[in-house]
Amino acid sequence: MKGLIQSPKEPLVNIREAQVDLLVSYMSGGGAGHAAVKLRSQVQPKAISFTNYNEFSFNGDDVKPGIERSSTAYDENYVEGEPGEEREARSHGQNKNKFARTQSLTLDGVGAARAMLGDLPQVTTPHEILAELEFVDANGESATVSNRIPLWPSKLNLGIRTDGW
Repeated sequence: MKGLIQSPKEPLVNIREAQVDLLVSYMSGGGAGHAAVKLRSQVQPKAISFTNYNEFSFNGDDVKPGIERSSTAYDENYVEGEPGEEREARSHGQNKNKFARTQSLTLDGVGAARAMLGDLPQVTTPHEILAELEFVDANGESATVSNRIPLWPSKLNLGIRTDGW
């Protein structure tokens, strides 16, 4: 048997919910009609790069006015909770879907279904939805397929070229 998670054709830009199409079929032909499946989804940060823009960085933090001093554990003025930890906490705070959400579904007569992935977090950096479809194959064993669906904060991705740094 084979399974498929089809993402929307349009890029997912600044959205709160998305629909995905699911299909489970037999390798010899025909859909797995009325099969019970589980769809798991989780939003995760995504590092991005573009082929013709290798010298650009697209994953920067928010710009804050002022001077920020980098502190390390070896620095006598190091204070726990300073800039590095704040940045880490902020990036984890964006990902409120820390754990995978699970939906139990029943496929239609031809082995297909449309599922709604709702309550997606508002993202300010590129993320992706990790979607995993679990179904029972013809031998009675659990099988899974997955798909990573990009989730964008905007239609444009700005990059900074750090030439000579």
